[in-house]
Amino acid sequence: MTPRRLVLVSLLLLTSPALEADVITVAQDGSGDFLHVSDAVSAASDGDLLLVAPGNYIGVFPLGPDTALSIENKTLTIVGDGPGVSLPQVFVRNLPASKLFVLRNANVGASQLAGIISAGITVEDCAGEVLLEDCTVTGRPGFSVAKAEPALEVSGASRVVASRSTFVGGLGPDTDPLMPFLATVAEGGDAVVVHAGHVVLYHCTAIGGRGSDDPNFDLGGRPGGAGVVVEAGGQLRLYGSDAAGGAGGSPCPASEPAQCVGGDGAVITDALLHSVGATFTGGPGGLLDDQTPAPDGTPLVLAGGAVHLAHPDLVPDLHGPVAPREGTFMQLTISGEPGTGARLFLALDTTFAPLSGKKGVFVPGMPTLGPIVIGTLPASGELDAAFVVPALPVGVEHVLSSWQGYTTDGAGFLLTSPLQVELVDASF
Repeated sequence: MTPRRLVLVSLLLLTSPALEADVITVAQDGSGDFLHVSDAVSAASDGDLLLVAPGNYIGVFPLGPDTALSIENKTLTIVGDGPGVSLPQVFVRNLPASKLFVLRNANVGASQLAGIISAGITVEDCAGEVLLEDCTVTGRPGFSVAKAEPALEVSGASRVVASRSTFVGGLGPDTDPLMPFLATVAEGGDAVVVHAGHVVLYHCTAIGGRGSDDPNFDLGGRPGGAGVVVEAGGQLRLYGSDAAGGAGGSPCPASEPAQCVGGDGAVITDALLHSVGATFTGGPGGLLDDQTPAPDGTPLVLAGGAVHLAHPDLVPDLHGPVAPREGTFMQLTISGEPGTGARLFLALDTTFAPLSGKKGVFVPGMPTLGPIVIGTLPASGELDAAFVVPALPVGVEHVLSSWQGYTTDGAGFLLTSPLQVELVDASF
């Protein structure tokens, strides 16, 4: 990045309305402000940043700390400050249009004993934005004969964007966690379920959970979960993402092969699916009692009035720490067709503006800086841009910046994955 670009970024930082927010640290060794993430979430004010040190914060006991995180009616950013940050189930509800929830660099799941019977991340009735980046989210395992839970479930939310994340449907367990001598047979959970609203997955993987095995053949195996499920009223955009069904359990009666069929890659019912370089794969079927395989899942199911529009792909990548401090060296790599032009937008606010066709969803808000011309992709198809995180104004602990690149092609331009980059004061 040239000095001119650094000056422009610094000016943007100085004019940001988000400069009053605080940084809250969470660490299990007592070195942070809180021991438990749930306590930090409850104490956080509108606009705060939670930096969570590596550790497993998934609660074990029902109704105890870190059984679940609940975010309502406030802007909040949670960043795993290093590898190996595991968080409990997350519920995001009733965010007004002016609010934003960001989760970065974390593993999200649930203890089968303590977890609430719900998805890994649940988004309900949110007019505000939910942004998930560099996360791995796993649905709660099934219980008794109940189907396992999704990794991500969206109901009545219109602004959910995930980037570079993995979603895995809950496992259909083979035994009861409380009474392991009892067989349990449950369908694998779907990875991503959209009941209503607009969801975008940039360079993500969604894999259905495996169905239960039944080695004693008392009840038979169960089907795998779907990669993505979109119901009427929902809309899904997959950019460079993979949707795969989970494996079916084993064994099943040869007369009932559907009982342990593999999960479908994607099931779209009366809804719109945009895909840019996406892949769809049915999960492998389990074995029947005659040792022949049950059917694999269907890669893509379009039911009712479902519409699928497919487009080509583009891949971005940002190299550096997940919460860069002042003075940190960073590098942005954009990969695509050689000869295309690469540009970058910057903002200290977010919006959610789906553009027609393959262009994508424009995430940076106002004021927007750019487009900054980075260059033209060479014959290798990869273009790098290096820069240093500028100093924050005196007294400012952190700033949430929104980045998004785009490249031009013969038919217009393609937006890349959005990046929500927390710039943090060097003292943390």
